Amino acid sequence: AYNDKTLPLAYYYTWGFALHSVNDNNKAVDVFKLGLQKDTAQYYLYYFAIGWILDIQKNINEAMEWYRKAAAANPYYYQIYNNIGWAYGRLNNKDSAIYYYQKALQVNPGYITTLYNLGDVYYQDLVDDSAIYYYKKLSRVLTTPDADLFNRIGTSYDYTGQPDSALVYYLKAIEADRNKPDYYNNAALIYFNKKMYEKAIYYYEKAGSLATKGVKKYIYLALSYAYLSDDKKAEGILQEGIKVDTASADKHLYYYNLGWLKNKQQKPDEAIRWYKKSVTQKPSYPDAYNNLGYIYDRQGKKD
Repeated sequence: AYNDKTLPLAYYYTWGFALHSVNDNNKAVDVFKLGLQKDTAQYYLYYFAIGWILDIQKNINEAMEWYRKAAAANPYYYQIYNNIGWAYGRLNNKDSAIYYYQKALQVNPGYITTLYNLGDVYYQDLVDDSAIYYYKKLSRVLTTPDADLFNRIGTSYDYTGQPDSALVYYLKAIEADRNKPDYYNNAALIYFNKKMYEKAIYYYEKAGSLATKGVKKYIYLALSYAYLSDDKKAEGILQEGIKVDTASADKHLYYYNLGWLKNKQQKPDEAIRWYKKSVTQKPSYPDAYNNLGYIYDRQGKKD
């Protein structure tokens, strides 16, 4: 149609987008630039499209120039501000990223992509409730429950010292997706810290049924049983962790907690053996040295 000079103006953009969709980005940019010459009413779309292609090619500074041209041509096109914010985020300029994300939301307060992105910027640091604020706004505009979003809200509450609210959202995450072991582990740890060990065991075992591995799964589950005075079950779980979690960089924690368990059972010699295995595995682990010192002190071995 272009060769026949019958191509409608609006089709320059869709032609370029089609080329981009099949990864012919250089040709797409050529078509978008051609559109700039022909379609004088839609400058901002072509500016934005060229900026987007340069952006995904990691030519961020050049992309920003085109995004700014797009914003100047149409200051109400909120996707432009979102993409400028996204670009600043990848340049580790969080303040500028936040500024442009908020400009996008001024134009379209319910723009899902920007609510995600702005929440994510604050989620990286979790120094206040800002991530929670934007994630909750996002949750209200989504048409279906988002389990990962609920989990992130829970984590945000957790890291800002609000465990009860964190638990509410961890349980919402589980309700939305019952197949993610991390959600169960997160809820279990809240219950563990609240000393609600039976609840902690329930959620750790649910996580375990989903075939999760990792030191947290085994150790917190074992300690929950230990605090409920089922030392035999606790020891079995720790021993299972040692066998199964073979690639763990935290194997010293299994040995340390076996030492703690034996010390709890008034078996100091066995406790010493496990604590020594812990410091052999990780010589820089101070807690094991401290507990060894405590046992030797009780035995009268001051030196």
